[in-house]
Amino acid sequence: MNQDQSLNSILIHNLSYPHLNNYRNALNRDQRSIVCARPGDVVLTRDKIDPNFIKYLSKYGWDFSKVKFHSLEKGKNSQFDSIFTDPKMIEFVSKTRGYLDTYHLTNLEDTFAGKVGKPLLGNVKMATRYGTKSGFRKLAKKLSLPIPDGYEFIKNTDQAMQAISNLHKKGKKAVGIKINCGADGFSTTLINLDKFLQYTTSRQKAIVRKAFTKLSSDGDVVSVEEWIPEVISSPAVIVNILPNKKTEIVLLYDQILKGKLKGYVGAIYPSSTLKASQKQDIKEMATSFAKYLALEGYRGIFGLDFILTKSGQIYLIEANIRKVGTYYSVVAMNKLFKNRIGKICFKLQVIESKFLKGKDFSFLEKRISSKVFRNKNEGVLILYVGELETSGRVEIVSYGKDSRKVKLLSELASELLYNYRQPVISLARYYVKNILASINV
Repeated sequence: MNQDQSLNSILIHNLSYPHLNNYRNALNRDQRSIVCARPGDVVLTRDKIDPNFIKYLSKYGWDFSKVKFHSLEKGKNSQFDSIFTDPKMIEFVSKTRGYLDTYHLTNLEDTFAGKVGKPLLGNVKMATRYGTKSGFRKLAKKLSLPIPDGYEFIKNTDQAMQAISNLHKKGKKAVGIKINCGADGFSTTLINLDKFLQYTTSRQKAIVRKAFTKLSSDGDVVSVEEWIPEVISSPAVIVNILPNKKTEIVLLYDQILKGKLKGYVGAIYPSSTLKASQKQDIKEMATSFAKYLALEGYRGIFGLDFILTKSGQIYLIEANIRKVGTYYSVVAMNKLFKNRIGKICFKLQVIESKFLKGKDFSFLEKRISSKVFRNKNEGVLILYVGELETSGRVEIVSYGKDSRKVKLLSELASELLYNYRQPVISLARYYVKNILASINV
């Protein structure tokens, strides 16, 4: 369906990945939907959202006076799909007016929409066809968009071995085996071909078989593609397809990636790694992809990930035909700056700190309660706390009109959230850095 602003949203931003049953804390990321809530909306989550966090966002201008919050009774004992199968949840949503606004667009969301008799924002058919690693590659090839050399819809070990052999013959030094419905870089198996080809055939096949089952013992279809060397950044775009089929680039930014497999841990806006001409190239590629989806019937938000190499080459590497993690910071910044996000800078950080594990929201808020974090035009906003007590994981956004100030704010917030140092020491260091930055020392 197309979004009708006159209808209330039923926000159900569940992460519909079966493998998350092994990472239960991550299931609480459905709580990120709170920043999207408008008066009259309903927010559905696995666990209850901390009421102190709700009060905190209210101080920043969110109006929750007419927002309904509803969660599963079994909460922490639920499975990744429990919110779609729980009889009481189904009954509650069936009686609630509005349309379903979800994070993912899978058969789970589609089936749930049918059970509760509610329209679903987005197009599940398009999302499942082009939002996988292989489906995305197939469409990118059709549109002649630059992607890493490789093969898609690989169904078994023998096919993967042949794909690896073909890429080696082409002179590729490393390949990535990507699970079709995987998340972040953590579903990828990176193989150094010089080392791999020294192993026995039996050991090579064992490595490949393990790649198929990295997220689930049931295995999955994979793509096998060249691992591009000398990557210096990973730009990304969020695109919106409007009901009239027009497309708009919502945001062009740099992703913050971590580790050998490049897992997502944040974002920086605006991009500082791209030249003006490269930004234009990415926007044109994104628009080409979006126009095709629009003609096929997709409406709403989706994301595209790119990589930029040292030599200046740009490759399109992934399509997320759904909302993306950076989306929530965009919503939040538009809320704070009255839809003038183009006039500010921000940095989203995913922080997972042993220091924070076991702490409650009151401790977190107090830790960064200095006036430094809440000026008129700059500050730090806590965006997500669903995994604070269980794993010390939070998401924060540092924002302002000056990228140098944003960098300093993010460094200060990180320092306060990663270690036991007294805030007064960290604040003193911040003020010194701020003074030096202002006089360009």
